[in-house]
Amino acid sequence: MLNPTMRLFFCFLLLCFSTSIFAQEYATDRTVSAKVLSSYDDAFRAASVNKFSDAEKSLLKALEKEPTFLDARMLLGDVYYQQGKYIEAETEYEYILKTTPSYNYQVYYNLAIAEKKSKKYEESAAHLRDFLNTDPAEKIKLRAKGHLKSTEFLAYATANPVPFKPENLGPAINTTNQEYLPAFTADGETLIFTRNERGGEDFYECKKDAEGNWMTATAMTSINTEENEGAQTVTADGKLLVFTACNRKGNIGRCDLYFSTLENGAYTPAKLLPEGINTRHWESQPSLTPNGDALYFASERPGGVGRSDLFVSYRINGKWTKPRNLGRTINTPEDDLTPFIHADGQTLYFTSEGHPGIGAKDLFYSRWEVEKKGWGEPKNMGIPINTERDEGTLVISLDGKTAYFASDRDDFTEAQGGVDLYKFDLYKKAQPKKVTYVKALVTDAVTGETLATEVEITDLTRNLPYLTTQTDDDGTFLIVMGIGKNYGLSVNKAGYLFYSDNFALESVSEDNKPFLLEIALTPVPQPTTTTLPEINQPIILKNVFFESGSAELLPTSITELNRLKKLLEDNTELKIQINGHTDSMGADRDNLDLSTARAKSVYDWLIEQNILATRLKYQGFGESQPLASNEYEEGRRTNRRTEFVIWK
Repeated sequence: MLNPTMRLFFCFLLLCFSTSIFAQEYATDRTVSAKVLSSYDDAFRAASVNKFSDAEKSLLKALEKEPTFLDARMLLGDVYYQQGKYIEAETEYEYILKTTPSYNYQVYYNLAIAEKKSKKYEESAAHLRDFLNTDPAEKIKLRAKGHLKSTEFLAYATANPVPFKPENLGPAINTTNQEYLPAFTADGETLIFTRNERGGEDFYECKKDAEGNWMTATAMTSINTEENEGAQTVTADGKLLVFTACNRKGNIGRCDLYFSTLENGAYTPAKLLPEGINTRHWESQPSLTPNGDALYFASERPGGVGRSDLFVSYRINGKWTKPRNLGRTINTPEDDLTPFIHADGQTLYFTSEGHPGIGAKDLFYSRWEVEKKGWGEPKNMGIPINTERDEGTLVISLDGKTAYFASDRDDFTEAQGGVDLYKFDLYKKAQPKKVTYVKALVTDAVTGETLATEVEITDLTRNLPYLTTQTDDDGTFLIVMGIGKNYGLSVNKAGYLFYSDNFALESVSEDNKPFLLEIALTPVPQPTTTTLPEINQPIILKNVFFESGSAELLPTSITELNRLKKLLEDNTELKIQINGHTDSMGADRDNLDLSTARAKSVYDWLIEQNILATRLKYQGFGESQPLASNEYEEGRRTNRRTEFVIWK
């Protein structure tokens, strides 16, 4: 017969409970026959080596002779549980509570877990509360509290399912092989994903045709190797790709993060990201912010909260900072994985075993709380998005309305085979904040040739730099901007007049469409000896602002004014005239005076910056030269402008 110490040990192995269900001496052991006790011990030995069917037979034999043998009923309940016979397990536990409530308070816990498996969430929560009222040991108390929180969530989630109608991405992308881990450029025109063919992982790229349909995916031969490539992420413009590679020669750890840049239409050979991001431990599942200024990823490095935690590293002046753990609000003692940071930079999607959920790994989202300077409490994405299975990476479109994921669920229609990529309409509550983007082509205004230029975006709401980048070799650029702020754009190239634009996104709108621009830069005129004035096409200073009804320059104008100053300093023969314009609101004379005063304010500022007065003129035109109708506010806003023209 097994002694109580051995029983404690085997029970811990059997159920992985923090407290044994045999924590007391068994009074019933002394009142049953030796033959029944022998059957019981045979059952215990069988259960300890996972021979649950044999254990069940021995216990039923013992209980046939001694129906009130509670030790046997408790063990039979555990054996049923291990076999997935949750209803039968409940019956045994309930018998004990009904006949001898004080037998062992652990029975409340075991019954609650069996009821949870049977999806009897209200009953499970009630028995967990009963168990916690017995004041159990601290370790099992923490586990019970976790189950209670999870069970209460399950009761709510089951009663309140979220919308979920997955749609297969189709045969252009999905095949009988496995396709997973989607990543998109901001405009949604390019999809990069991982395909597993005969055990080998490679990247594939898919683009949309003129009608918006996906063309057949092609292998990314410029970056694929004979080794595996997977778990990728790209910036909004597709210029920076970060991915995971495991067990490669030169790796720092088992799995490391690599990067590649897009040059001349192809990705460069991959390079390791620096130590600090990579360690001798496992790093994987990267997610870049749209402008590439932050990298989120999962790591098993020591010193974190759990087995796998989520981290972030920031890119400042081209260098990556030491990764920072996202903290205990996000990370748990269990595995936290597959981060996806949306283009809004404030909504994080990830999987977790540690937060209250439905399956082993559920999908969650969390929002950055500006006031708290930290992540908010994660929200489970709900049933049926989450299931009793493990969920994987979720990727959200730029507009926040569509979610993409991979699955091999056989209850989905139109499956191509294996693991396929799907999309579904994301319900409103789980959608990120609104964002949009500016995509532009920059050319020479005279020759029409594309130009490589510097592009600067300023956060006018805070009057701080937002992003500096370069156009591609084909003269294009794409930059994501979050709704809720105003932005200024400047496109600059030596030897050309700069271009400026303004994007007023302070007010959230459901139909914030992307800005698609064609920018033609005018070459700076060459010095000439002629004294005759020659007026050229006006250059609008779209980021020069004044107090309402006043000629006082606002601080947000300084960035644009400094650009104008630099243009004049770099081109010492250049002479300009500052022009002021108003809308048609108010008296003609007042508008003329205001436009003149505003033009003079810019003129005066330049002189204060040591630009010679002989190179400058100013003039006000009032409402006499409108660019748009003054009937609506949008047109009036266009007409209220400051500009400059070149004179010789």
